[in-house]
Amino acid sequence: MTFKTLPSPAKSNKQVQEYVNAVEKGRNSYFVVQNGKGWYVRKASVRTSPGKLFPTKSAAISNAQARAVRRNSKVLVFDRDGSFHSSLSED
Repeated sequence: MTFKTLPSPAKSNKQVQEYVNAVEKGRNSYFVVQNGKGWYVRKASVRTSPGKLFPTKSAAISNAQARAVRRNSKVLVFDRDGSFHSSLSED
């Protein structure tokens, strides 16, 4: 069996550009998660920081939405058990 190396798609390719934009939007998204102390807002692509703590869910969501608007991204809200609850975006 022979293998053929395919050339990389052109950056001007519409499908490639849509994929790149979707990946960037995902990396710029914000997570809202609860723990025993309150609600945390953290960037999806940052794994080492717990994020910023807020006393209420509504305060955390408001902060995350304000950040998401500036970065053209989404807010993903998770329940206390870590399961996905909802997605908020400014699309």
